Amino acid sequence: MRMRVCTCSNNLRNDLSHPNEYIRGCTLRFLCKLKEAEILEPLVPTIKSNLEHRHSFVRRNAVLAVFSIYKSFDYLMPDGPELVEKVLLTVRAYESELCQRETLRGAQKPLRCPHRPSNSFFSVVGGACGSSQCRPCLLYTSPSPRDGLLS
Repeated sequence: MRMRVCTCSNNLRNDLSHPNEYIRGCTLRFLCKLKEAEILEPLVPTIKSNLEHRHSFVRRNAVLAVFSIYKSFDYLMPDGPELVEKVLLTVRAYESELCQRETLRGAQKPLRCPHRPSNSFFSVVGGACGSSQCRPCLLYTSPSPRDGLLS
């Protein structure tokens, strides 16, 4: 049985470090559903390294995996909230800069800019990744004559 767990864990680790970001993201999503601490334990360092991946798809799924592991097995990832906070602050700083650049251009206005501090780890993760529409500061709209019709 131990050999099967090692093989399974090794295959998952290979997928977590695969060059294709889609395979990494899908593997991280799978790990969100996995509730076996014995399999997850050797994967924790690789999951942490995916928090700093260049693709947002991988980072988002890594945050969800950290959240899921922390919720189920907090002893596996005791620094989970700090890691997620660090990632979210980095992303918020980048998006804030992007939002300021777009506002200075004057051609577009931000639809929403949810840069509000949160006290809870669960509310931060829920706000950042809870819905597929969560794209802070990246949703822009151009003024058009049809805007008044939607009110």
